[in-house]
Amino acid sequence: MFIYFHVFVENNPEVADLITRSNESTTNFDRLIDDLCELDWSASLLGWGAYCPSLESKASGQWSREEKHIHINVMELTAIKFGLQTLLQNTKCKHIRITTDSTTAVSYVNAMGGTHSLLCNQITKKAWLWAVKHQNWLSCAHIRGKVNIQADSLSRTFRNNTDWMLNKKGFQNIFKLWKQPVIDLFASRLNKQIDKHVSWKPDPNALFIDAFTFNWHDYFFYAFTPFSLIGRVLQKIRSDKAKGIIIVPCWTTQPWSTKLSSIIIDTPRFLPKRKKPVITPSRQRTKPTSTSSKASAHGMPFVWQSFRRCGVSNETAAALMASWRHTTKRQYHSHQRKWLQFCVSNEVYLLNPTVYQVLDFLTSLFKGNLGYSTINTARAALTASLHPYQEDTTSHPLISRFLKRVQYSKTG
Repeated sequence: MFIYFHVFVENNPEVADLITRSNESTTNFDRLIDDLCELDWSASLLGWGAYCPSLESKASGQWSREEKHIHINVMELTAIKFGLQTLLQNTKCKHIRITTDSTTAVSYVNAMGGTHSLLCNQITKKAWLWAVKHQNWLSCAHIRGKVNIQADSLSRTFRNNTDWMLNKKGFQNIFKLWKQPVIDLFASRLNKQIDKHVSWKPDPNALFIDAFTFNWHDYFFYAFTPFSLIGRVLQKIRSDKAKGIIIVPCWTTQPWSTKLSSIIIDTPRFLPKRKKPVITPSRQRTKPTSTSSKASAHGMPFVWQSFRRCGVSNETAAALMASWRHTTKRQYHSHQRKWLQFCVSNEVYLLNPTVYQVLDFLTSLFKGNLGYSTINTARAALTASLHPYQEDTTSHPLISRFLKRVQYSKTG
């Protein structure tokens, strides 16, 4: 065990550096152990949530379209990092105890990383580097999911429909007219147009929380203002004598229209009419290529997705897709739709489930009085859909044993 650990550290200087720096921070651990700060957190397929009972503060956010496809273990560790950055950014010299229902997160945090997943290890390292920088100590404890009510609710309930943003092309056109802004006043982690941004609620890496709490005079700002706050924003611009770019609708009958006309310093410009001048990043859908559209039309969108996420080119993916007959694709399509519904209902990662989650899915089909042939076809459809780099979950001995049980139930 010692030899393995020695080799692991020797070949990973960044991990060795983290352990050295964290050991330096443990000199005051006896003092920190009594100065406890708890952080409850949770992650779902929709988003993340964190709750700090001692501060009575909470934070949450949705995943981007790309993040929704990452493994649930990565989501859980990312939620820890976001919770630390949002709720405890000013906390120093504390023992922060994180409670979660994820055994994987408990293992990675308490061990300061791991070797099973490079991405999980990198996220854990960032959380620990944050702790060392703030002279904090992290520990993680497991609790039952049904007890983690507050954080779990935050990770699943989102009523914020104000995360609109200009499409990238429209935003870049602004720079052709005026200089580049240095701060985005009304943004979040998902819809920020500039790295320096101000959020309305606690948000990872936000420069400030609530744009109305600091002076705008020193910043050439960009503001895509929530419509209900336009009047208040115009008053803030006047009182702070600030300069910047503001995006507002052309509503000449609104009370704030006169106030806007009195403070503009250049001719207003109208955004060019496009199909989608504004987008929501958590719902944004990329335009499929013609090849991928054909693949989806053949009823195998998950398989195409799986190939592309592994770095397979469009041409190679198309060749692989052509290896299945059209009749097979039609058969697989119905089972893959059922698999999608099962994943959404049970919060299962679509392309990389565990053996037990696949067993639960096949059991649900068996309870629906489906025969051996149909269930075996469903297993084959899953084999085609799952991540090509993972171990062949659908060929696991437990899956084979389950199919024997299905076969015997019909013949016996």
